[in-house]
Amino acid sequence: MKNETTTSNGISTLHHLLDYDIQQFSGIENALNVSLKKWIRLANDLKLKSILQQYHGMVRDHLTQLQEVIKAENLKWVTVGNRVIKAMLQQTEDKIKQCKDYQISDACLLASIQQINHIKISWYGTAAEFSKEIGAEKTSSLFHFFELNEKKIDHLLSRLAKKEINPKAIAPIFIDKS
Repeated sequence: MKNETTTSNGISTLHHLLDYDIQQFSGIENALNVSLKKWIRLANDLKLKSILQQYHGMVRDHLTQLQEVIKAENLKWVTVGNRVIKAMLQQTEDKIKQCKDYQISDACLLASIQQINHIKISWYGTAAEFSKEIGAEKTSSLFHFFELNEKKIDHLLSRLAKKEINPKAIAPIFIDKS
């Protein structure tokens, strides 16, 4: 998947667009890696904590594999955050601070992570197709694998939300923290 022209010259081909997205993915996964560390500590439900720990490990694996793709593509390792994800991470932090109960906080955290997760599913699915279109089957397979990982986490979070987190958040037992 070697690129004759770097994206620093602009995006003029599908390959350049893919390279740009790959650089963005590293920033996205890096930012999520930092936030997940904090969110694992904030989660109260043990099953939610466990899924977040699993997701955190997956994000770290994605970062390692992205580094390999970036090196193979002769791209610069970009840790500049993606504005969309940065805003979503900040919004999650702001919402959690507003939660008056740990059960509501867990529901908020779970839903916010799923929103981020859904965007990542879309981005990785698109990158897999772009890679396939330019004949980069190995990279396409990697991004398809990332997409499937994200879908797996989404499924685990959805099941947990439906069976445990959301029912508890409907009528939480309020305990004043002050």
